[in-house]
Formats: sequence, structure tokens, C-alpha cells
Amino acid sequence: MSKQQRDAIDGVLRAEPFDLSQSTAEHRKSFEAFAPRPYPADVVAADVALGGVGAIELTVAGHAADPTVLYFHGGGYIAGSARTGTHLAAELARRAGGRALSVGYRLAPEHPYPAAVEDGLAAYAGLLKSSVSPSRVLVAGDSAGGGLAVATLLAAREQGLPQPAAVAVFSPWADISRSGASMRTKDRADPLFSYVVMGWYAGRYMPRRRPVRPAGQPGLRHAGRPSPAADPGRLP
Repeated sequence: MSKQQRDAIDGVLRAEPFDLSQSTAEHRKSFEAFAPRPYPADVVAADVALGGVGAIELTVAGHAADPTVLYFHGGGYIAGSARTGTHLAAELARRAGGRALSVGYRLAPEHPYPAAVEDGLAAYAGLLKSSVSPSRVLVAGDSAGGGLAVATLLAAREQGLPQPAAVAVFSPWADISRSGASMRTKDRADPLFSYVVMGWYAGRYMPRRRPVRPAGQPGLRHAGRPSPAADPGRLP
């Protein structure tokens, strides 16, 4: 993508700022509209289950079922689906020379933290139980899915499960607390995801809770349950 194309997209996104008053259903509908359709002609998709968690298996013509890409879609933990992650997952499978599995983990606010991590761990464990060697697995994800990929493997480590051969995350949302300095110093640099907007997502994924240790690490706990803040961009 050229700089001119990036600038054009940036301008379009800034012209329609994120609507903090929208409902979860409205956001999910608009998010799903961005999912490319149809699949490439050489990709076959099939509904499967991994450890009781729904997923879409993507096989590329001429490629074996090994290695395996386990993919977690983006969407701020409240939007997206296994379907919205399939095109990125399929292209990773194509480049890896194997297949991909796009995981349909549960979404907030109906299923807040730690539901997504529980599903990620169940899917990863289910994949290993299917006789797939961890040395032939790539765990990947974008945005919230990138954060979930990391959280899943931290949880897997805590459970004593072997780690995969590699992890690939694209613009991962790895800090739900938004505590990094760049959240303030680079606020508004992205046309969509400002500090306040990220708080809109975080407040739904982890309502009234503030993590004090990374998900998946021993001793994970939460600090207090203060009253929700008036600022919609502040994680209560």
C-alpha cells in the first residue's frame, strides 16, 4: 500500500469518528461488513470444533494439513467472529504450506473476561489432543486476537502445556489497562482507536475490573470493584 493510499484511508476513517453511543449489536454489524467475501477459489472452509469451541478449518488446495495455524480474530473482544478472521488465517496457511483454524471464541459483554482466554486455551489444548505436534503449530491473531493469542499461551504455560513452534501477532492489543505512556503521547495518531475508544472496548470486556497481573500468569487477580466512571473512555 502506498503512502497516498494510506492517507486516503486515514482521511475516510477520520471523517466518521467512532460512535461511543452505538450498541454492541450495531458495532458487530458494521464490523462484520468488513469481512471479505467470498473465499479465494482454492480455499475450502469447514465448520469444526476444538476442545468444544467452534472454529472454521481452512484448507488450501495442494497444501497438507500440517503445519497448522491457530488463528484468533480481532474485534476488541466484543465483535468479529471465526468468519471475519478466515481470510488472514487462510493467507497465513498458504504461506506456511499448511492449513488454518480460525477460532470463534465467546464475546463480551455477554461473556466478559476470562471467557475469551478460557476458549483460547480450550481450543489450543483441543488441537494438541488431536495428535497435532506443538512443534508444527503457529498461533496467530490480530488486534484483540493478537492479545488473546499471547494470553492463551500464557495460560497454556500455566497449565503445563507445551508451547507452539511460533507466535505471530499483528497490532496486538496486549494491555487492557491502557497503562502504557504511548496511549497518551500518541493518542489520536490512529484514526479510530483513541484512548477513549479503547476504554469503550475495555469496559465491556472487563467490566468493573482492573487486571494487576497479565492474564495467564500465576496469581492472576483483580483489584476492587469501584463504581463505573462517568468518562466512557475510562476502564472502571
